[in-house]
Amino acid sequence: MNTKFRLEKRATKGGDKYYLVYPVITPKRKTKISRLIKTGDAPTDAEFETAVLQYTEEFTKRAAEKYAEFRVEELYFQYIPPFLGKGLEKTRYLYNTYVSSLSDDEREDFEELYDAKYIAGTAAIEEISAASSKLTRNFRLVKTCRESAVEKVTPEFIREIHSLILMELPEETGVFREDGNVEARLQMTLNEYYSRVDAGYCVFEQAVLFLYRFLVIHPFNTANGLVAREIFNFLLECDGYPRLVFPADFAKHYSMALDFGDKKDYQRMVTLFASISMRQTV
Repeated sequence: MNTKFRLEKRATKGGDKYYLVYPVITPKRKTKISRLIKTGDAPTDAEFETAVLQYTEEFTKRAAEKYAEFRVEELYFQYIPPFLGKGLEKTRYLYNTYVSSLSDDEREDFEELYDAKYIAGTAAIEEISAASSKLTRNFRLVKTCRESAVEKVTPEFIREIHSLILMELPEETGVFREDGNVEARLQMTLNEYYSRVDAGYCVFEQAVLFLYRFLVIHPFNTANGLVAREIFNFLLECDGYPRLVFPADFAKHYSMALDFGDKKDYQRMVTLFASISMRQTV
């Protein structure tokens, strides 16, 4: 049973009224949603549990709407229109609520399915077979690295991710291109990302911009797309957004979004990424 629910008594002239109450909390605001479940005598434990089961779906939807409404007021957006920003925040809330409701075994199964779809999607964009046992092994190593990583992305972390993805080619792994002042440009891009996020800009939007700028810098001779999507998802996860699995049927939309970036149409690029995120299912 969802342990966030509680019972609240409100005294009125017509007798005591008992409400089922659920909190909605954002980094800057706190409120609650409620529903009357009984008047008069206090509900029994069984009646309370029945009400929770009966209204969980309704409360989750209402809480997601309120959370998203608050977050859109709290965040700054460069390119995403408010209605789409609200959709992103609602998606984030519903995803985290669902994951937190899973048992340990259920969560393990869910993450395994998520990882399999992500590996297949990101590999397909590069026209690599996801059936490769070596590729699957390497991405498991990447996941372990990602989960134990420090909070902020650094050029060293990026090199490590590249090394793990391409472990079978040690002479090419973890080494930036010698031309183009790659490391300094990456650091400037990372500094800009974290500066914007610290100022209150939407993490999803800034992560998309970082992914595009990473690809423009093209720091490695190979596997830039694979690494860019890993870092992109790491940035999302750090702020509680669901990872983008880059499903195969959305590959053309991914390419289209990057084409918008090449044309400096960043609004269409970012909004297309947001649409893909809200439409994906696992």
